[in-house]
Amino acid sequence: MVYDTENDRVILFGGYTVDETREFYNDTWVFSPDDNIWTELLINGPSNRGSHSMAYNSDEGTILLFGGQTSTRRLSDTWVFDCSTETWTEIETESAPEGRGDFDMVYDSNNQVFIIYGGWGHRTGLQHDTWTFDPETGVWTEIETDSDPGRMYGQSLEYDHIRKRVILYGGHLRSPISHDHIDEAWYFHLENSSWAQSSSIDKPHGRYWSAVSYSEDDSSLVVFGGSYGIGPMNETWILDTDEMRWTQLISPDYPIRRVISDMVYVESQDSFILFGGGNNSPANFNDTWRLDPETWEWSEIQPSYSSREAFETREPGVIPGYSLLSIIIGTSVLILRRKKLG
Repeated sequence: MVYDTENDRVILFGGYTVDETREFYNDTWVFSPDDNIWTELLINGPSNRGSHSMAYNSDEGTILLFGGQTSTRRLSDTWVFDCSTETWTEIETESAPEGRGDFDMVYDSNNQVFIIYGGWGHRTGLQHDTWTFDPETGVWTEIETDSDPGRMYGQSLEYDHIRKRVILYGGHLRSPISHDHIDEAWYFHLENSSWAQSSSIDKPHGRYWSAVSYSEDDSSLVVFGGSYGIGPMNETWILDTDEMRWTQLISPDYPIRRVISDMVYVESQDSFILFGGGNNSPANFNDTWRLDPETWEWSEIQPSYSSREAFETREPGVIPGYSLLSIIIGTSVLILRRKKLG
């Protein structure tokens, strides 16, 4: 999920069931935090998938989607969602990161590029690479770094606009000699291509497949659920990124234990919205929760549901926010490709 700041709504695409059916989806939904309505957009889009990642381009009002997995492979396609016309468009590039799932992506508004890290690669297994995508040229570029958090999957990335840095938390580290879970935040600064590990106080056990979101208003990184080998949890931990101090949240009510849910920070309401996930029952959840930073209490939302077509149908042409250069140069030819839903 991502938060569309321009239209004050949450946008969700795809996902899969955490049970023996392993059903993959390619539906696009929007959630209005003002009236608690989930609305399915009856539009064409990327193919069915889960474990992909999306990030919101606050400069252009678009969303970038990359990768993900199906029951048979991990994907390397790049898509953009135009929030003003509610249309998906695939971007064909000659070079791109290896197809992958279980990774994350953020938009670096300071440098106006998207950044991804790690995940399960389609051909070569766990990755520890850092890539940027430039929406102006449509080009993916691998960034050489002196050090990094390691080969991992199930981690989360957030962007701190004030300090101009990427925040990585969680993830399952795997190597020939180690199976561990990230328990410290890592920071990445594109200007000097460097990853640096934080040092925090009273930190929780490391975990992966958690729901993670960041509020600059409170300098708070919120982590819910996930696992570190003992099964799904429903702990909520808050990292004060100013003091680097962790606090476990005690709330009268909680979402049920789960992994692979998602959470975003809604600026207009100064609250966090969490949706979905699954556990080992097996069970899949379609519940929606709100976390209030004023009281630090969880409350379940009882939403209503609807469906509609897109705002408007856009004629084929240049994607808003992408220059003519991105259509001309060989590595970033843009084409429109429609796909049927389902």
